[in-house]
Amino acid sequence: MYRPAASCLCGIVGGIALVSVMDRAMADPVADFYHNRSINLYIGYSVGGGYDTYARVLAEHIGKHIPGNPTIVPQNMPGAGSLRAANFLYKAAPKDGTAIATFGRGLAMEPLIGSSQTSYDARKFWWLGSGSDEVSVCGTGPGSKVRTWSDMQTIPFTVAGEGSGSDPDIFAAMLKHDVHQFLFSGR
Repeated sequence: MYRPAASCLCGIVGGIALVSVMDRAMADPVADFYHNRSINLYIGYSVGGGYDTYARVLAEHIGKHIPGNPTIVPQNMPGAGSLRAANFLYKAAPKDGTAIATFGRGLAMEPLIGSSQTSYDARKFWWLGSGSDEVSVCGTGPGSKVRTWSDMQTIPFTVAGEGSGSDPDIFAAMLKHDVHQFLFSGR
């Protein structure tokens, strides 16, 4: 007995099952995870400053570049030159991709210098990028005896910062303890 309809039906059912399996295999688990979700963007500084502005511009656009297009929710978490936000991200924030932070560029070096209470290992952060490309400059006043890099290494001088963990404090600590010592001592 000839049954073309039954073979055709099996072929169609088999084809639908294959398409269904392929559809699941082609699904993007990242897009599925972030679809209809939000990511908290912790900003290590108060409202209105440079880092806050960078973070809010980032929040407006980065969700469009993450599969699933999550909503980015900026939240200011000022304290200790953004050290509070870095410690929070490392110790308490969810580790599932729903928490990111912006904090001072010098905080990657902070555990090496040891001038404040860091609770994080900077090597374990996933560094995404920088909102700017800045060059830092150190200058001395006209009455200073420190005029060159060699002078800085041999003549005692005073430097100041604005708070533990802030860029000026980190840079001051590096100058105070000789950058060369930190870069090449294996510390």
